Amino acid sequence: MSVIGNNDSLNESQKLMYLRSALKNEAALIQSDQDNFDSLLKALENRFAVHSIILNCIETKQVSIPSTDEAFTDTAPKVNSEQCFALRSTDNNNSKPMKYLMSTAVAYVNGMPVRIILDSASEINFISSDCAISLCLKRNRIHSSVSGINGLAQDIKYETNAIISNKDNSFNESLKFMVVPKISSVTPSCNLDISKLSLPKNIKLADPSFHKPAKISMLLGAQVFFKIIKEDQIKINDSITLQNSVFNYIVTGGLPTADDKLHCFLLSEKEGLENLISKFWQLESLEDESLNLNSQTKLCEDHFLNNHRRDQTGHYIVQMAFLKEPSCLGESKQTAIRRLNSLWRKLEANPNLQQLYRNFIHEYLDMGHMEQVFEVSEPTVAYYMPHHGVLSPDSKSTPLRTVFDASSATTTGESLNSILVNGGVIQDELFAILLRFRKNRIGLISDIKKMFRMIFVDESQRDLLRIVWKESIDDSIKTYKMNRVVYGTTCAPYLAQRVLKQLVMDDGHNYPLAASAVISDTYTDDLLTGAADIYSAKQLKEQLIVLFRGGGMQLHKWSSNCKELLANSEVSDGDVSLTIPDETKALGLLWRPQKDSLAFSMSANVDTCESCKITKRSVLSTTAKIFDPLGLISPVVTKAKLVMQELWRLKLDWNDSLPIQLESQWKRFVTFLSTINTLNIPRYILLDCALQIELHGFADASEKAYGAAIYVRCLSNSGEISTNLLCSKSRIAPLKSVTIPRLELCAAVLLAKLAQKTITSMKISFHSTVLWTDSTIVLAWIQKDPSVLKPFVRNRVSAIQNLTEVSAWQHVLSKENLADIISRGIDPEKIQDCNLWWFGPSFLQDHSVVSPCVCSDINDNELYQREFKKTPTDPVCLVVQSQEVLPIINNCSSFTRLQRVIGWCVRFVPNKGNLTSPELFKSLMCLVKNVQANCFAQEIQCLKRGQQLPNSSSLINLSPFLDEQDFLRVGGRLKNSQFAYRKKKHPILLPYNNHFSDLIINHFHVLYLHTGAEATLANIRTKFWLINGRNYVRKIIRKCIPCLKVSAKGSNQVMADLPSSRVNISRVFTRVGIDFCGPFSIKLLSGRFKKSYKCYICIFICFVVKSVHLEIVNSCSTDAFIGALKRFIARRGKPSDIYSDNGTNFVGANNELRKIFKENEIVLVKNEDNSKTLNWNLAKIIKVHAGKDNVIRVVTVKTNKGIYQRPVNKIIKLPFYD
Repeated sequence: MSVIGNNDSLNESQKLMYLRSALKNEAALIQSDQDNFDSLLKALENRFAVHSIILNCIETKQVSIPSTDEAFTDTAPKVNSEQCFALRSTDNNNSKPMKYLMSTAVAYVNGMPVRIILDSASEINFISSDCAISLCLKRNRIHSSVSGINGLAQDIKYETNAIISNKDNSFNESLKFMVVPKISSVTPSCNLDISKLSLPKNIKLADPSFHKPAKISMLLGAQVFFKIIKEDQIKINDSITLQNSVFNYIVTGGLPTADDKLHCFLLSEKEGLENLISKFWQLESLEDESLNLNSQTKLCEDHFLNNHRRDQTGHYIVQMAFLKEPSCLGESKQTAIRRLNSLWRKLEANPNLQQLYRNFIHEYLDMGHMEQVFEVSEPTVAYYMPHHGVLSPDSKSTPLRTVFDASSATTTGESLNSILVNGGVIQDELFAILLRFRKNRIGLISDIKKMFRMIFVDESQRDLLRIVWKESIDDSIKTYKMNRVVYGTTCAPYLAQRVLKQLVMDDGHNYPLAASAVISDTYTDDLLTGAADIYSAKQLKEQLIVLFRGGGMQLHKWSSNCKELLANSEVSDGDVSLTIPDETKALGLLWRPQKDSLAFSMSANVDTCESCKITKRSVLSTTAKIFDPLGLISPVVTKAKLVMQELWRLKLDWNDSLPIQLESQWKRFVTFLSTINTLNIPRYILLDCALQIELHGFADASEKAYGAAIYVRCLSNSGEISTNLLCSKSRIAPLKSVTIPRLELCAAVLLAKLAQKTITSMKISFHSTVLWTDSTIVLAWIQKDPSVLKPFVRNRVSAIQNLTEVSAWQHVLSKENLADIISRGIDPEKIQDCNLWWFGPSFLQDHSVVSPCVCSDINDNELYQREFKKTPTDPVCLVVQSQEVLPIINNCSSFTRLQRVIGWCVRFVPNKGNLTSPELFKSLMCLVKNVQANCFAQEIQCLKRGQQLPNSSSLINLSPFLDEQDFLRVGGRLKNSQFAYRKKKHPILLPYNNHFSDLIINHFHVLYLHTGAEATLANIRTKFWLINGRNYVRKIIRKCIPCLKVSAKGSNQVMADLPSSRVNISRVFTRVGIDFCGPFSIKLLSGRFKKSYKCYICIFICFVVKSVHLEIVNSCSTDAFIGALKRFIARRGKPSDIYSDNGTNFVGANNELRKIFKENEIVLVKNEDNSKTLNWNLAKIIKVHAGKDNVIRVVTVKTNKGIYQRPVNKIIKLPFYD
């Protein structure tokens, strides 16, 4: 009752309320004389007479946690659990009990004080959720459980990290904490009387208020306990001791108290289920963990190179690498002795196990792998490893496997494994080794005999590998130290792998076949390799034996599908069988060499019995036992995964029973699961002397799962075609709803990764790689630029394009897509007869693989379109209910102004900045919506009701339809085209003879620089479809003022009358026109090597009858022209009028006449008018008139018309030739 009655923080009414809330059944009906806590308690005691019953009622209410079903403890999988003990006492007897003080202290986190409790038996640190929130610590989600006495359990969902320090910051430690609702109730549960305690006044307490009830915010476990505790103690009396620590002195011990509150004993099991299935999920992963050079691997590599050596026998001697100095290890021998005594109690109860264990220890001694220690004094640094045995009755070679526990903590909290460096994985992964094992016709398997024990540990480190042993339970204990690498230490796998690598580096150049096999085909101590023919296989085996013998190792347990290889007389190995074994293990699978097939070994499951309780935990355990690293039975595993997902969907607890329907489904699955043991899957997937090797991958998805499978297709010289399943992977669709195209895309990504991993691992030059999917949407996405897609699709398309060639992806019919079997799952008993799964679709057996199907109708698919980034072509329009035309449309003369006005009207919030492109587009769509609602109201109503358009409608020939935003669009016949859906394929309809349509036409006409009618119409039709568009556009463009100005035609000039010289009758050549043509080349004499001369032709044409006279001249000079004229006159007579252009020869003649004019000379006189044509008249100079400068500018001439004066520029002097 101290929980309520002695709590000073509660008033009487609160105490009464708590008491009544704890009462049930008959006790809840009890009434007291006075309505207070004491009177009600007294009434309860009088009614029930037993005080402890009342206490139990209240305490059970306070600490009740749902219990774990006891029946589960026998069937639950054995897991390594980390236990945390927070032990408190309960004493319900009538005597005055002792109140034992918890080790509390005040620590500081982020400068804030928190009350902590120390617990050396806890391997985990805890923090209350209130404390984590108040300290603003980042919490990470996990899945763990905290359980207590009788399996009382509580789920843990978060963990966090914090740095804890003391007041003066002389101590700082970064720790990981599990977040729980609360560590415990207030500690202590009541105020303690410390008046009789004589505490020294000169010391400081770690928790000055240790005697007052207060919350516990943190629990610090063994990880840091011994770093906190110091050596010195102060004993106050027989029950109270002050223990020094980094937080000052902690008060421990017991004080008498009347408090009898129940305190619970807690047990934490951290991430047990996650550890159970970790290997299962690792097999499902495609991430390459081999050759992962992290910082620890680099440290180990440098340490190995600097500290390894070989002895005279070829054995390697190595040293372990440490994160911390080994001196940090505390005392560990007593723990090893306690564990040994416990072990011997088990050995005494099992004589067979005792004999096996004794033989193991003797073998270790006889082979010299450990030696007895005789010195009396302990070395400065030593570590004792506890050990125990694990029986494997099914194993013929090693029925007992001894485990050395190098993780056992010493008194300082450190263990050997905690200070060793884990070098990581430097060998190839299991998946790749098994893939390569299937490519060679001759398979060869061997095991490195006692691999770890063939490697020496440097003598300076052997004291860290000590054990204790005794020959019988009553015999004296003897100490031994190991001189070989011990399995159970963190660094053992790395050292073994690194020694093999070093062996190849040292001696591999002499044995190239063996060196390649050791590097690529070795997994821990197992060797899975092969060769293309028997001769190569024999060479490989011989080289392997010699290479390992040089490193002090021996290969045994040989298995092969070739009897000649096993009967090799040169191999003197007692483990070699001369006959092909029926079956042997191959990295978790079974290999049946006689049939050369791979198989599975699934044991009968106890879940099938009627009395068994099937829980979420047991389903998970059974599923994790399905070992299928290559995915050969992925469809079966998909079935199990779907059951697991359904358990998560139902939100069942780990120990809750399955619903009846799900339980029956699971039992049926488990019942037939053992049928997969009858499978015989061909190991060798190629053909001998294959001409062509192709890799074909298939991907598919359903609503529940998706997967990918890889097949190898071979074509031989004889035309034989072979197709076999190589590997596959499956994934379960997330609980959150995802569209099928997205899941198909995830399947394509999985296939791309699987194909890339397969090509890298197989080390085969594939003739071609073809990746098949039945999703046309995915194929279309893969062809796109990832930047135009939304993030989910963009990231996955980018991954596919980086891993594979886009041209490798092809379309397959759904009925021939075998990956559909993975996505839907298959029952275990049906997979054996599923030829589509084992050998692929039928078209792979043809000599020419079918061509890919053409993707069609993709652009119309909504699921395809929605994954593109939003652009202005995806508007969100304002819905206009009224069918009346907006008045502003008819009042605007500019489309741009109208669009911007509507844009400002649509924009309300935020009302700042310029209008954006999406806002302008939205306003355009609002205008279109209004115009269509007004002009096509009848058609829109018919389409909405699913009725046929009336025959009088102007749209009936356009097959109109309403899109998702109720815009009226052209249907047309372009459904199968590649045009954009919202533009050329289905443009928006606009009416004829509408002001808004006028504005659209004018806008596009001006936008494209006043294009013609056809060009303007073509540009408009990229977005809109105008009714009677061609005539409509021509009508509007004719009214364009700038176009009218530019295209205006000038007035036609009226031709003048023909001159009289052309229309009046006269003698031939009386009126002539002259011109020159040429030049031409002529020879004066015929014959070879005669010189040619350049000449011209002077043409005389009669203006009346069009007669032609030709004269040859030697040049275009004035003199040549005058000579030609004289010859013409001599032949045809003197013309009255001569017409010519202003050629240089004529102008030159004019200039000649300017020079010297003499009386009585005959000259030509030009007409008086200023026409460009020349009217030549013969005249005789009578008198010349010189100016003041003696330059003759005017002469008097006599013609047949009379005597008159002419300027010299109007006459031409006629030279005469003799």
